[in-house]
Order: sequence, then C-alpha cells, then structure tokens
Amino acid sequence: MSDIEEQNDEICVLKSIYTNEELQIEESISNCIGGQFLAFVPIPSDFKITYKLMELEGSTDEVPTESVPISFLPPIVLSFKLPPNYPSKEMPDYQISCPWLTYSKMRILCKKLDELWKENKGMVILYIWTQFLKEESMSLLGIGDTLDLTGFYVNELKKFGNQSKKSELLNDTPEVHKPKLRPSVEDKIKRKSKQYIKHKITRYHVNMHLHQYLRAYNEDRAKTVFLKGLYLCSICYTEKLGLNCIQFKPCDHVYCRDCIRSYFEVRIKDNSIQTMPCPFHKCASEASQNQIREVVGPSLYSRYDKQLLAATLDKMQDITYCPRTVCGCPVMRDTDEKMAVCPSCSYVFCVFCKMTYHGVEPCRLKNEEKMKLINEYEGGDENTKLRLEKQYGKKQIQLLLQDVKSESWISTNSKPCPNCNIAIEKIDGCNKMSCWKCNTFFCWLCLSVLDPHLPYFHFLDPQSKCHSQLFEGIFDHGNQDAQELEEDFLGDDDEYYEEDEDDEDVDFYFLI
Repeated sequence: MSDIEEQNDEICVLKSIYTNEELQIEESISNCIGGQFLAFVPIPSDFKITYKLMELEGSTDEVPTESVPISFLPPIVLSFKLPPNYPSKEMPDYQISCPWLTYSKMRILCKKLDELWKENKGMVILYIWTQFLKEESMSLLGIGDTLDLTGFYVNELKKFGNQSKKSELLNDTPEVHKPKLRPSVEDKIKRKSKQYIKHKITRYHVNMHLHQYLRAYNEDRAKTVFLKGLYLCSICYTEKLGLNCIQFKPCDHVYCRDCIRSYFEVRIKDNSIQTMPCPFHKCASEASQNQIREVVGPSLYSRYDKQLLAATLDKMQDITYCPRTVCGCPVMRDTDEKMAVCPSCSYVFCVFCKMTYHGVEPCRLKNEEKMKLINEYEGGDENTKLRLEKQYGKKQIQLLLQDVKSESWISTNSKPCPNCNIAIEKIDGCNKMSCWKCNTFFCWLCLSVLDPHLPYFHFLDPQSKCHSQLFEGIFDHGNQDAQELEEDFLGDDDEYYEEDEDDEDVDFYFLI
C-alpha cells in the first residue's frame, strides 16, 4: 500500500472516531493532507485554577491566593501536515498550542510525541498521538486537581500593567472556539511556505488575563455541553434535550422550558417577582435575567421588568409616585419635605395624602385611613409615634383619637331612631322610646316604629316578638320581675284603654 493510500485510510478512521469539533481536515495546495485535532482533556470534578493576587510594586508580605473551580479547560491543539512520504520515511510536521500550559510543559509533550514516532516508525501515528494528548497528557505533566497560574499572572501584570490599567481588558469576551495563534520567532525565520508547519510550539494570543479567559471559556463550554445532553425535567418527569431545558445555578437543577415558562408566567402575573427561585423544595438558587428573558419572551419580560423596577423603587424611602392615574411617574423627594413635584406632569402634591399640596393644613383622611392611623399610633413605639406626629401633626392625631373614642362610645351605648336615624341613649325607664327630634315612638328592643295612639300595644300583643317585654333589661326595681312591673304599670287592659290619652308616661332620652 502506498503512503498516500495509508494517509487516506488513516484520515477516514480518524473521522469515524472523532467528531467534527475535535478533528478538522484540510487539503493544502500541494495536495498534502493537514488539519487540527482539539484534545479536550478530562479533569477531576473538584478541579480548580489558582493564582496569587500580586502587584508589580506591591509589598513583600504574603499575598492572598485566589481559587476558581473549573469544569472545562481549553483543548490542547495539535496542528499537523502529512508529508508525501509519510508514514514510510517521515513523521508528520506538527505544532502544539495551549493557553494554559507553559513552554516547558509543551516541550515535554513534543518530546513525548517524538518518542512515540520513534517507537512506531513506518506506521501511521496520528491516532496514537491524539489518544495520548486526550487521555495521558495530564498525568505526564503531573497536573492533578489544581492548576497554578501565578507565573502567567505575573507576566501578564508586566504586560498589561497594574489592576487599574487592565480593568477594561477583564471585560472582554474571548473567542474560545477560534483561538488566534502567535508563532514563535524561530518558526517565522524557518518557515519556507504558507503550508509549512514546524513541529514545535505556538501560543494563544489572548488580550486578557489567563484566569479571566479560562473562566469565560468554562462558562461557554458548559453551555455547549449542556445543550447537547439529555435531561429529566424535575417537574413533568420527561426526558428532553438540553436545548429545550433550563438549568439553575449553582444547584444544577434542570427543568424543561415548557414547565419553567408556566412557572415564571404564574409568578409574574401574581406579581411575585422579588425573587425567581428554583422550583425545587427549599432551593436557594435564582434564575438569571437572561434565563427569564429567554423563556418568557419579550412581551411578558417587559411587564416583569416594569414590576421589578416598581418593587425596587417602593423600597426606596426617597421615591414616591405621581398620584395622577394618567401619569404615575416616579418622583424623587426630600425625606424631610411634605411636598413633591412630578417631573413629568409638574403636579405639586402632598407626599402623605397624595392630594394637591396644602401647606401647613393637616391632611384630609378617609375613615379607613383614620382607623389605620390610630391603630398604628396606639400600637407603635416611641419612634413610630414621633414619626406619625411629624407627618400628620400631634394635635390632629389627638383630635382623631378623641373622635374615634367618642364614636365608639356612641355606637356601643346608643341606638338610632328608626325614622330619622339620630342616635339616642336610654338611661332609664321602659322600652317604649320617643325620639326628641321627630317625636316618633319606637321599641328600644327591636327598633320597631310604634302606633302613636297606642304605643304600648306592641308590648301587649301576643303576636309581637316583644310581648310582655316592656321592662325587659330593667333590674333596679327590688325583687319585682319584669312581669310584675308591667302589671303594676299597665294594670288591667280595660283600665289602660279607659285612661286619658293625655296621661303619657315619661321616657328618658338624650341627644348625642
């Protein structure tokens, strides 16, 4: 079999083993096969990157160490080109590049690749190389569950300057899928053509600190891996692709988009938008704003955003709202002032009663507002009372207290006239009452209007519910019961009707 046939067979085998993301094959102008292999190395679940927060001109005291957990590292990139007489005589030309490995560690990898070729000279080698880089490179380099980036960080400080100077660089987003490579000076001198590949080392060219780049890559890679996975929704218990799911952080609970959309919609419609917690029982994780926007859509998210803004403004003591229904604009106010001016419609209003500003005149309150104020004042501590006195005036609050207590006493100790509704207090006497204002006779027990010519018939009629209750509730007459009092007062029925109509009993009543 010729070298070209072996090369083609090897490439076919590699394509069947690796994904398009891992292996990229290109054929150059000189008909030489070349490409790139991305070795995504596995790392432990508790893997982390560390670096010391050093400064160029900082103190020599012990500096703190920053530790960041990482689940994915950028791949070790193997760029290769197969010469025409490979594999019979020559080995492939290759380059190793990796942003998180030092030159010395990448030289160790290159040395190992050269040794593997010597051991398998005359045979196709790409699969052996790729498997080594993917499965054994970390153990060869002695990297366990921690990657120390302090050396990189010191060099970056020399390049970028102090923390304040590089602040803009830290906000850049790296291109994690298409890294730019910067060849060494030796490569540039010895390169003879555009297709030439020196089998040594190149470096990523990243305009930011390495720890920032690795964190950004980790987040991006985690999203990519999640979208390709299959997950069980914790609500509907249906398996769906990650593309149709949402994952909360840092709890990692996964829900399908349909279920979580319904969950978000209910909370937004119920105005429960202060938090968007994970639906799992007692889970403290929160949905990000990007997740909410992505799930509920622009229309409902706009409503949610307005509700969230309003809830935030409500917590601010120096923010109130224009009371006009057609405006409702948030208004900044001085906490020591009672007056506020709407910046939108220029309405000048009192911040307490929301009416047109009335100067030193007390606020006019509705009945329910009065009761709320009185309850808050009587049940509050000294600071609460001082605040309310400052807001409404001590004199007005005292008058309200007197009015409320008077109204409470009236409602407890008096009854309204069934004809004119005026309040009447009964001090003594029988249950036949006479209103001082409209002269209406009525029963104190049931408030029925009585016949003005026969007012006592209501108490004599066996069909009346107040029969024989003329003196019901009167207990200050010695040992006589109500029946005896009634007989003594009315006597025989015939005698009662023969009495002079002008001879009327005196009832006692007071106007309140």
